[in-house]
Amino acid sequence: MRLKFAAEQFKDRYFGNRNKRWSFVSQLLDDPRRGAELGVKGGRFSANILQAHENLHLFAVDLWGLPCDIQSIPPGPEVVYDENLAFMKEFESRIEPYASRVTPMQMPTTFAAPLIEDESLDFIFIDANHTYDGVAVDIDDWVPKVRPGGWITGHDYSNKFPGVVQAVLERFEPEQIELGPDTVWAVKKF
Repeated sequence: MRLKFAAEQFKDRYFGNRNKRWSFVSQLLDDPRRGAELGVKGGRFSANILQAHENLHLFAVDLWGLPCDIQSIPPGPEVVYDENLAFMKEFESRIEPYASRVTPMQMPTTFAAPLIEDESLDFIFIDANHTYDGVAVDIDDWVPKVRPGGWITGHDYSNKFPGVVQAVLERFEPEQIELGPDTVWAVKKF
């Protein structure tokens, strides 16, 4: 029995049950009112976190096909503009039941941060540019937006994205970092 449980944990952790990403973050939150997702793609995380928290208003920040040269930090090679436009349509469709509680922000995360009041968010979820510079800038720009007691969370804390790991470790003490399924990381702001 123990071996079977360990095998299930390994499978969930490394091959992912994608719904566990938002489930993990959702469990950290205590009736959140305002949050931000940086790097929204097709809106799977957005829709699920909004469904789980009926009082939540979400700022959804993504380029969704805008030229990346407007950012100070270039994207990785995975960017394909037509595909990103399709992701925007997927996002719009997914969040349609929650549209009144979402503010889509089609812009670089560095442009969106100054538009959000400091200490006004209950959480952020960082999943945009996966380079060291991209994650470092997102953490530096967006942590001031989170209220004390809120959560700084993100995705892709793994060897596949060493820049994510490096940026997180340089900004938080290892004992502050909680790791969840599907390579999610979380730090409570004090």
